[in-house]
Amino acid sequence: MKIYKIKQILLIIFLVSCGSGSSDKSPEPFNFVIEAVNEAYDYSVIEIKANSPSSILSLQLISDDLTLISSNNSTLSVLLPIVFSDTLFEYQVKGINSSGISTTVSKNILVKVYSHGIENYSLLGQTNTENFLTNDYAVFNFSFEAINTDEPFTETLCYPTVNDCSEEDGIFTSDMHNSNYGDFNGDGYEDLVVTWAVFPHTLERESTKSQVEIYLNDGTGRLKKDHQFFFDREPPSRHMTYRIVVEDFNLDGIDDIFVGSMGLSKRNPDGSYTSLSEPNVLLLSDNGLMKDASNIIDYKGETSFSHDASAGDVNGDGYPDILAGRTLFLSNLGQSFTNISEQLPVDWRDWSKYQYVMSSLMEDFNGDGLADIVMLWNDDEFNPNPPKPEIALSNSLLEIKDWEIRVLPEGFFGSGLTKFNYAKAADIDSDEDLDIVIGTTRANPYYVGRYIQILINDGEGNFSDESLTRLPNQDRSVNFEDPNETYECKTYGEGPLFIRDFEGDGDLDIFDQTAANSPTQCPGITIFLNDGEGKFQKDVITQIAWVSGNQIAGFEYEGEINPINRSIPLNLDQRNKLDFAAEVYAPSYDNIVFLYEVISTAD
Repeated sequence: MKIYKIKQILLIIFLVSCGSGSSDKSPEPFNFVIEAVNEAYDYSVIEIKANSPSSILSLQLISDDLTLISSNNSTLSVLLPIVFSDTLFEYQVKGINSSGISTTVSKNILVKVYSHGIENYSLLGQTNTENFLTNDYAVFNFSFEAINTDEPFTETLCYPTVNDCSEEDGIFTSDMHNSNYGDFNGDGYEDLVVTWAVFPHTLERESTKSQVEIYLNDGTGRLKKDHQFFFDREPPSRHMTYRIVVEDFNLDGIDDIFVGSMGLSKRNPDGSYTSLSEPNVLLLSDNGLMKDASNIIDYKGETSFSHDASAGDVNGDGYPDILAGRTLFLSNLGQSFTNISEQLPVDWRDWSKYQYVMSSLMEDFNGDGLADIVMLWNDDEFNPNPPKPEIALSNSLLEIKDWEIRVLPEGFFGSGLTKFNYAKAADIDSDEDLDIVIGTTRANPYYVGRYIQILINDGEGNFSDESLTRLPNQDRSVNFEDPNETYECKTYGEGPLFIRDFEGDGDLDIFDQTAANSPTQCPGITIFLNDGEGKFQKDVITQIAWVSGNQIAGFEYEGEINPINRSIPLNLDQRNKLDFAAEVYAPSYDNIVFLYEVISTAD
């Protein structure tokens, strides 16, 4: 028995010794080095390269802050986080070779806030940042615009009527009153265009202009102002630029811009008016620049007040024509535009009844290939026969003046009592014809409340008001000046609306923009989601990040936070849901308004 055990032990020793003798050679060490920038701007994409004398099978990014976009066995493409101040991040890269051996290398990167080289540029404050980041969105690219308006006014201001006069002095203020989007340089990314209204808009000014500004997307989602993009190296300006139309007017494949000009309409204390008419603005793409082509519009001596602006092809030549201030401009193959208002229906020339147009549309509502003309006329509270909203239905066999005029459903607040502030055409019920969505408000009390009116097309240009069933429970329409009404927040009914697919489900949603200058006002952007059948509900789930005026560096103080102010939906980075550009006012006598972005960070 003992002899057996000794033999067994000797056998084990022999086997072990033989085994150890066969693996004397240790695995070759696996090392690699990282090549990557040491600093970069936030929300930019960087490449991290791994170099090694031996082959690398795969690379892995280890970080809670940096986001992997793509990878191969030598390079990682990484999206940097959004930051609100310059921040140092550590990350690791784990490499695995063909033998399955792994090595991890660490590196730091300084992620910086982009500094725009513009006057009055500012940073975000660092004291209270809670609403800068939500589960869905992050504040980004703060202060890509910063406009300081310091021109004082001392004249008596009578607005909206001669019975509403004030002797109080003040300072003119700029506002992102109208905005739109398009690809203005043909790079495939959405850019932003803004008409900066100046208030009070019914007083003369000397130095403060109402400008048309373009902010170009740099391809990473960051908007920048560059006046070198204008052929004349400066943006066009008027006393009061207003509604914006984005179309390819010269058919070169790049978006152009038309802006209606309201001019000056000053109410004097004695009941008289001081008026100034100005030409509208036309910007056309020209060899990679935006050229002011306003002079190719032939008014035939009749410039007018343009509260509206729209475009569409009324004669079927393929070129968009323009309607603004009840004036129809026919495109001459995109080379010029001619006033042909004498061809509009005769009834519309009755200026005593049809005083001006609040909003207009030029779209093909009856499917004949020609643009029909929608006129949403002014309110007229004391007129027993106020103008009704109307549509002139196109007919290729007739001249425009003979097109049939049909009356559209009256405004929500009553005939003559509704201001049809803004209108859009879109197929919201997915039946392959265009419907009409209107942002309306009260004539009295002035601009109190906002109601979205939905007119459904039967495909032949007949419209029915289905607002109550398609968009019920519109609390923002409340008359908050009525002491018997209860409400959560106040809304004034001025502002553009946008119809876009918010979450990428193929359905068109409604974005309604209004002002929000105090904690008591409703947010400056309200989203109504389409259920897929053209019925809408207010989005109460999405958490949009924002900036309040008292959260800007140099202007910080403890107090109530304002809701998000005027905002426009944009597809800035081509990721996730739609993004936004928004404005915020600094709470001081410096009178500065800033623009910033709100980037979608979740699917």
